[in-house]
Amino acid sequence: MNYYETLYIIHPALDAGRVKEIVLSVNQTLEGFGGSVAAIDVWGKKKLSYLIDKQSYGTYVLVQFQSDGLSNNKISVELEHNPNVLAYLTTK
Repeated sequence: MNYYETLYIIHPALDAGRVKEIVLSVNQTLEGFGGSVAAIDVWGKKKLSYLIDKQSYGTYVLVQFQSDGLSNNKISVELEHNPNVLAYLTTK
């Protein structure tokens, strides 16, 4: 099992309760695919350096987790299909 980090940006129009639901949903998805979440860090709403889906702000969330690497593609598909996630990046 390797350590990975995923940084994803959530749509800025969502309130705090909805952001929390999305973070919990992503964590359940990670654990459902065999990953183990080590840490979650919500950075809050920040200005984007360029527009993403006509948005200039976004809520940043960093998730550190352990995974076998094979399930990372499945996690990427889930984040890609979530309309509330503007962008994401997973690194080893």
